Order: sequence, then C-alpha cells, then structure tokens
Amino acid sequence: AGVLGIEPIEFLKLCVKSSSLFNFKTETIVQRLQDLSDVFGVPRAAVLKAALRHPHLLVMAPDTSARNIRSSAELLGVSFEQLAGAALKAPAVFAASPSNMMLRARQNATCLGVPVTSFVGAALKNPTLLSLTPHNIAPKAPVVCDLMREAGGVRSMEEALSKCPSILTYSMQRLQERVMIAREYPGRFSFSVLVSMSAHKAAKL
Repeated sequence: AGVLGIEPIEFLKLCVKSSSLFNFKTETIVQRLQDLSDVFGVPRAAVLKAALRHPHLLVMAPDTSARNIRSSAELLGVSFEQLAGAALKAPAVFAASPSNMMLRARQNATCLGVPVTSFVGAALKNPTLLSLTPHNIAPKAPVVCDLMREAGGVRSMEEALSKCPSILTYSMQRLQERVMIAREYPGRFSFSVLVSMSAHKAAKL
C-alpha cells in the first residue's frame, strides 16, 4: 500500500472489491498503474483514483482497456482522448462493451428525443449517463420537462442536457422537489440553479 501511495485500509478495500487483486504482486499492480498511465496519457495518480472506485481496472490488461475505449470512441464518434478522460470519472466505462455502450446511447437519445450526438456530448461531461438505460431515464424525462416549463429559460431537452448534463443522474424525488420549488418561487431561480441546488438549501426554502 505504501508503494502505491495509499493507506493500508484503502488497499484492503481495493482488494475486497476485486478479490483477484489478492493474487497480484505489489510490483504487478504498480506496473499496471504505470502502463495505464502511459496508454491513456494521464498522470498515474489519476489512474489510481479511478482504480479505487473501480478496481477491475487493475485486473484488466491495459491493452484490453485501451482497445475497449478506442472501439467505443469510434462508435460514439468522439476521440480516444475524450472518452478516456470521461472514463476516468466513471471507470466502469473502461470495461463496458463498445457495442452495448453505443446501443444504450442510441436508445437513451431516442427516449429523450434528442440527437445521439447531443446525448454523447452530455455524457462526456457527465460519464454516468453512459451507464444509464431507458428504464432509468424514461420516468425522469417528463419531470425534467415540467422543470423546464416551470423554471423557464430552457426550451428543449437537448438544451437541458447541454446546460445540466447531470440532470438525469439525480433521483426522481430530487427532480420533483425542484419542480415544486420552481412553482412556489416563480422566476426566482433559473433552471440551472434549481438543478444544482443542494438538498440543504432546498430544504430551507
């Protein structure tokens, strides 16, 4: 753990999440971190941070991770660097099937009534969107439309995603509460402010 620059308890948590790491020598893990850093052109610290969230990243061969990202990037119509940067924020993307990722992007875009390019653009800013499915998104879409109508200033779902790419990652309850606030305080808060408003501030209103 000391060689990796993390506390022993953090290393233990890492191994518990992915038991295969118990079979890896420390030198192997250190080399994996360096290889991933080289392949994706990012600091080793950034790779380690991603691995702490998704330890499977260290189990996969770096070439396999890079191949997945390259194939997914081509299908999504973005650069390798763009998707790699997004994946570091949502490490599950490294292991995702490229064809499944593209299928989800298309299905989600259709569900929302926006171009695939717009959905992908939002997903690069908030990569969690790449893990969502129409099942997750469909119930929220009407509530987002309610919020657009009540808050004003945003005329389409495409614009909503562009301004607030995180909006579909919030719970239904949070979105419904923001709609209620917009109705109770018409014109006081913009769409973006309502979406990003903390639970603490919302509760005080």
